[in-house]
Amino acid sequence: MEVRHPPRKPAEVVLRALLDAYARPAFGSLSKSELDCLMLGAMQDTGIIAARPSQHELMTALRIPRGRARNLLLKLELRTMSHDALELRLKELLIELRLLKDGTHYAIAVDSPFLLEHVKERVGTLGHAARLVPGTDFVQLSQHAVVALIEAVLPRHAHAVALERAKSQGLPDSSVKGYIRHAVQSLGPALVASTTSDATTTAWAELSKLLVPG
Repeated sequence: MEVRHPPRKPAEVVLRALLDAYARPAFGSLSKSELDCLMLGAMQDTGIIAARPSQHELMTALRIPRGRARNLLLKLELRTMSHDALELRLKELLIELRLLKDGTHYAIAVDSPFLLEHVKERVGTLGHAARLVPGTDFVQLSQHAVVALIEAVLPRHAHAVALERAKSQGLPDSSVKGYIRHAVQSLGPALVASTTSDATTTAWAELSKLLVPG
């Protein structure tokens, strides 16, 4: 198989770990599912697949159908991804928010089955719905859902900054939610217009930095 990414560990170290794992708790006692996860981990460590592979990469690199790639990715992420890592991924996705053609709904690209379930659960607990756009990896959200989700994942220390900015900018709604709504609404014209105003670009850029500093 072709090595497509920088190896994270020497091949000898990966092989030794793979053989040790196969022999625990007894030789040949692992299930096929556990073996699949071991092999995927070895492929990540040797650079055959990325450290954070997409569903599409698994399909092409391993020559498997979409459904199996999704199941493998889900098993891999269940084993390796923490709640904090999920929350960071969610924030990163929100920064890449897109406006759909109807001009009223937004979408984020979620090429991860585990993260998709996390997004649905997060949005659902806030009283909104997240719908997967058929045939795509995009999750459709209403503006209300986007605002509520960003407010929920925004770091606590950033709430005070958002509140101060909302008041200093003289926004009609000078709450944290009002500040977020202003930035989200400004994003629409930026995505559909050929040129964008500095105010529109700045509003979303400032909120993005609060979501994921640096």
